[in-house]
Order: sequence, then C-alpha cells, then structure tokens
Amino acid sequence: MFRNLPSGWDALVHRSIDSAYLVRLKNSMKRGAPLGDSDWKLMTALKMNLESTLRPRGRPKKGTGHL
Repeated sequence: MFRNLPSGWDALVHRSIDSAYLVRLKNSMKRGAPLGDSDWKLMTALKMNLESTLRPRGRPKKGTGHL
C-alpha cells in the first residue's frame, strides 16, 4: 500500500514535538507563514509575497513625541 515511504518513517511521525517548536508551528499555521530558520523564512516570504505574515499583527504602536 505505502511503497515509497522512507525507512524509519513511523518513528519520525510518532516522535514527540517539544513545546517551543509546537508554538512556532501553530503560529505559522495560523498566520500562513513559512516555518524554518530566519534566512529561509525571509527568502521564502519574499518569493511568495508573504512578507506580512512575518510582521507582528495589528497596527504599529504610535511613536512618542509626535503630534
């Protein structure tokens, strides 16, 4: 049935995920943002026009001292 699976695939899919990675994974899924190291995320976001997914949500805070 599953002929092209790599060896050890069952161990890979059944391993536990640490909580810090799980937070990053959930945020990536919720925002539709690339998940990976910083350089790869930026390169992929630029290539796929996803720059907004890497910025914080909401309006930027107002600066101080401006009228």
